Amino acid sequence: MTSLNGVLKTGKHLLPTESCLHISSAGIVDIEHANYQCSFSKLIISPRIRSTTRFITFPNGSMFETLQNDEIDQLIERFGQSSHKQRSWRKSIIQLMLLVLVLAVTWLTVHYGTPNLSRTVADTIPVEVIIEEGQRAYTSMESVHFVNSQLDEDIIKQYQDRFKVIAPEHVNGFEYKLHIKHSETLGANAFAFPSGDIVVTDELIQLAEHEDEVVQVLLHEIGHVEERHAVRSLVQASTLLLIAVAVSGDMGSASTFLIGIPALMLNSNYSRRMESEADEYALKEIERLQLDPMHFANILQKLEASKQEEEGGERVGKGYFASHPHTKHRIERFKVLSSPTR
Repeated sequence: MTSLNGVLKTGKHLLPTESCLHISSAGIVDIEHANYQCSFSKLIISPRIRSTTRFITFPNGSMFETLQNDEIDQLIERFGQSSHKQRSWRKSIIQLMLLVLVLAVTWLTVHYGTPNLSRTVADTIPVEVIIEEGQRAYTSMESVHFVNSQLDEDIIKQYQDRFKVIAPEHVNGFEYKLHIKHSETLGANAFAFPSGDIVVTDELIQLAEHEDEVVQVLLHEIGHVEERHAVRSLVQASTLLLIAVAVSGDMGSASTFLIGIPALMLNSNYSRRMESEADEYALKEIERLQLDPMHFANILQKLEASKQEEEGGERVGKGYFASHPHTKHRIERFKVLSSPTR
């Protein structure tokens, strides 16, 4: 007979009481002073963790705690343990696998499913609705953050003429307009409203040392419009709405989130994927127009330096990269593609 000393917790005794288990040579367990017996193989025994307390659970729910780990291991080897314990371990493994699966599906949804679904939803919203809400958003921001440009009229006309050359002509239904504005709050900045209204501030033009630097920023902004990035960003931010629209096909409700365009312009960041898409559009146009992509790398570096100077100030947008996050990879990409002969 083997005896195990420890404490017993039962439904009748909320506080643990000292007790002893006696295990016969036939594998019958007797709880001292409890008038209860069962087969050792029906016990659920916790795994051994060095010399810490071991927990033994009986079929009636009682629990016995002991530090005699060596004796328990010998008894398990001799008599085995409850198949319920084995099922419990299998259940834990299955639960762990399900957790990993849920996390994997969630990650895939966030990184691939939602962006792709948002593109589908954005592409199905009528361009007329996008233009109307985009123009309304521009008017709203103009009244708060923009005043008429303080630049010389010849400079304004110069950029307006260049913009007419680079802007797409109604290919996707957008009517592109360039607005050159002065802004005390937003500093050196550029915005692409989903309607095709492109805003560039006096401060950004003054920051540039070459006209093509501003032109290539405008090409990047046009890329955001062509890819419907503002709409897609708002759709992604409204995940429940995105799912509802995808299931029901009700585009009437989908357009309601477009009222958030001004907030997006000021506070939200485009994803790296969207920035890459806008860069790709700009690069194609730069090549078509035979421009030097080094100008875009130069203006990005200047804007980054400008952003660092403004940090701690009171500018609402805190510079161009509030809505166009900077990465060295983007700058290096344009530098590599630059040709010294241009």
